Amino acid sequence: PSLWIAEGLTTYYADLFVARAGLVRQQDWLDWMSRLIADLQNTPGRRVETLSAASLDVWRSESSGVDMNNANTVSYYTKGPVVGLLLDAHIRTLTNGTRSLDDVMRAAYAKYAGATGYTPEQFQAVADSVAGADLTDWFHGALDSTQELDYQEMLDWFGLQFAGAGNKTERWALQVVEKPTPEQEQHLKDILRADVEPVPAGSGG
Repeated sequence: PSLWIAEGLTTYYADLFVARAGLVRQQDWLDWMSRLIADLQNTPGRRVETLSAASLDVWRSESSGVDMNNANTVSYYTKGPVVGLLLDAHIRTLTNGTRSLDDVMRAAYAKYAGATGYTPEQFQAVADSVAGADLTDWFHGALDSTQELDYQEMLDWFGLQFAGAGNKTERWALQVVEKPTPEQEQHLKDILRADVEPVPAGSGG
């Protein structure tokens, strides 16, 4: 049930790293996330299949998460990175910007990389530790429920809003609010800032 991590979160970081490298503008990254959110919100299957079930479905149906029936399934390649953004914002909010999903991934890599692997419970335990809070309810809502995702916390933290008009794609377009606070402006800069810890010598990284 963890392909939302191995495929979804890696998709989230693939786009984020391009922005952090300075190869695209801030708005380009927001546009990429907007398309993922729009794809998810326009997939009826999001209200039928949970993200955990979608991760397991590949083993039952040999579906890659791409060629799926959107009426009753959801792709971890779509919902996974969206949940990644929301989890990132949730941790930043809980820790007042001192920790992030970056810290979760670093800690999980240090603890479970290689042949050991990890269980969903172990990954959540790392996230709990980083956030300094019990994220059980949050993880349940995002992974094991077909309820709609709550975007408000993410929007408030980064000073964003949805365009809310136009066609079914444009209505989910992320844009900076008219008058973001200085804190919100800094939060958006922070997530796009390259802040990579050096790889220790001899690690093979």
